[in-house]
Amino acid sequence: MQLFDLILAAKILVTALAVVIPLFVVPVRVSAPLLGLEETQMRYMRLYALAVGALLIGYASGFSWWRDGGFPYGIAIMGLVSNGGAAVLLAYDKHVPLVRIGAAFFGLIAVALAASLFAPDWAMKPL
Repeated sequence: MQLFDLILAAKILVTALAVVIPLFVVPVRVSAPLLGLEETQMRYMRLYALAVGALLIGYASGFSWWRDGGFPYGIAIMGLVSNGGAAVLLAYDKHVPLVRIGAAFFGLIAVALAASLFAPDWAMKPL
């Protein structure tokens, strides 16, 4: 297993458990009030969860690249843009203090992906 594998695995696991699964599993009548939304607005949150789920599938495809001897530059760039953007947007959200944890998580993933883009041999080195 390489460092890049750990980055992808952490991103996939935490995001699936904290975002994708709850938005699809928790009933709308429960999740809407928790998020401060109307029930009719939850379709957009579920659409967001679907898009994030698609990104997670993209991240998972990065695991196969190293087996073929290459570095998944496209996956790393996709993750850098997605996680870096999320970190910046969440860092400026003053309404929900807990959002800062998400900003820190996405920021750390973005930094790790940026480092792996500049040093792919380091990122792909076995642990």
